[in-house]
Amino acid sequence: MTAWCTNIGDSLAVQLRPGNAGSFTASDHLAVFDAAIAQIPAAWRADVLVTIDGAGASHEIIDHLTGCHTAAAHGRRGRRVEYSIGWPVDERTLGAVGVLGESDWGDALHTDGAVDPGAKVAELTGILRRPGHDRLATWPAELRILARRVPRPAGKPAKLGEDADWEYGAFATNTPTGQLQWLDARHRTQAHVEDRVKQLKACGARNLPSIIFSRGVGRGADLRVCVAVGVLDVTRRLWGLALFNGFVAATSGRVAAGALPQDAAGPCISEGLGEGVA
Repeated sequence: MTAWCTNIGDSLAVQLRPGNAGSFTASDHLAVFDAAIAQIPAAWRADVLVTIDGAGASHEIIDHLTGCHTAAAHGRRGRRVEYSIGWPVDERTLGAVGVLGESDWGDALHTDGAVDPGAKVAELTGILRRPGHDRLATWPAELRILARRVPRPAGKPAKLGEDADWEYGAFATNTPTGQLQWLDARHRTQAHVEDRVKQLKACGARNLPSIIFSRGVGRGADLRVCVAVGVLDVTRRLWGLALFNGFVAATSGRVAAGALPQDAAGPCISEGLGEGVA
């Protein structure tokens, strides 16, 4: 499980887990999040956006992020922590989608601002929080649910209970303002994390940790070189060269110290399930 600084592409934290570890283990997500925040210089922690895929849609994670968002109570002395987390398209979500009229959907946008042909976005919060029938009563008051739909590809059959014409996705956010199209495009930028994880594994991270701890420490040092390949590109050389040494030393040491031995349950792996912090 990994955490990345989205706006510069650096790896902030890596947690090695058993191969049978669950995607929805909230304690692992929170451990990676806290480690990632600790890696960010204090001066840059006052305004943070956390993006997680659908594995982060749990009460423990969202409640924790809500508690970190202290700007509402303390103003400029507090910290603004916003989140954009994948939301399950379950019976509750599909029920709200079914209430929407065609005019309630707006055109979706690509991240460059161009219209995304065929894709539509809409907000479900008002429907899910109807007085007397609040389907989000146990969630933080500022949580909002947005939905996205795209035409089902030709030849792709719908599963039982799915719409024959549309594929739906949804995400949760606590950002109070902004156009729905912008919030949707912002959420989808976190997809690059999977590419970073693939690069990290290709550089040898898939071989961590070793059964022998001392060998794992050596591989942790090797990871320092692997991370350098992943983060020092043309657009970040000046920043990276100034801060890289201390950052990767802490990262590689953290990976080696947290190594778990391989056992009958399967090898420990670094999954691309973690937070993208911007």
